[in-house]
Amino acid sequence: MPIPPSSPGGSPSTVILSKCGDVVLVPSKGNQAPGKLLVSSAFLRGASSVFDKMLDGRFAEGQALSSANPSEIPLPDDDFGCMLLLCMIIHLQTSDIPRRLDIIPLADFAILCDKYDCVDAVRPWSRVWVLELLPKPDVAGFEKLLMVAYALDLPDEFYKVTQSLIRDRTFSFDTEVASHGTDFLPLVVFARLQKGQKLYQHLAVAALNPDYVNQVLFSGCTHSKEVYCNYLIKLKSAGLWPTKALDLAEYRRRLSRIDSVANGSCNTYYCGCKRGTNIMSVVIEKVDHVLNSVTGMCLDCVYQAAMKGKEGECRLQHSEGAF
Repeated sequence: MPIPPSSPGGSPSTVILSKCGDVVLVPSKGNQAPGKLLVSSAFLRGASSVFDKMLDGRFAEGQALSSANPSEIPLPDDDFGCMLLLCMIIHLQTSDIPRRLDIIPLADFAILCDKYDCVDAVRPWSRVWVLELLPKPDVAGFEKLLMVAYALDLPDEFYKVTQSLIRDRTFSFDTEVASHGTDFLPLVVFARLQKGQKLYQHLAVAALNPDYVNQVLFSGCTHSKEVYCNYLIKLKSAGLWPTKALDLAEYRRRLSRIDSVANGSCNTYYCGCKRGTNIMSVVIEKVDHVLNSVTGMCLDCVYQAAMKGKEGECRLQHSEGAF
């Protein structure tokens, strides 16, 4: 979260985001000491439908607004850092906005933006933060990006997060961690993720299946059987046989550490045992094909399945069989 800048003319605990501000927000969630944000009601109303209704004059908070005597609005359920970040974006005070945001603060920020219905205003920065975290599927809480992309309506990032969870994770998946204390994510998301993980795990195992290799090698000669046994030994030494649940990228990493399988040495030129040196390249090619074929989930299809009221064409093109 950004560090509050110094605020000439204001108290030490007041951050001035608009010199002509007519509203002072006072977020103080939990045990935080209340901090104050001097902001413009016009900026807030333009970015957030919730603030628009709160400050349109129908409620006490929006009556007699004046920069000479700004109205204070207590926000006891809102985090100061998240609200500061939101107001900096809304007021175009971008010099102090961090280029990177950890997963938990980002998840908290997404919840705040959903609460105040201002996801459109923060979308460019949200995309920057999510894309920064995408290459790190092993980081603790990575699955929270599901909720972040869902709540902030980021179709491209939602597709990439779900693609990564299918490709770079095994069957272990903590739905509570992903939800981050919310009920935003519909059950269909988790069901489709599990379906995708099982499908691609099956395809990866099939790619290195010794039965398939045996069919490639089989020629009836004893050397072909020897090459087949050597292949099994290589798989076992790499921890790939007997098969076990691994993320798809791990299958590829372990295969890349296996050197070539020795050729057979019979006298028949076209014998299957001569293919020993090609077996690993064939298997790796098949596993690469599985890795490259992993698809993510369409956010608009998920919205429609959850009956969130978003109808129309999907923003991402995909086949009917996509997750």
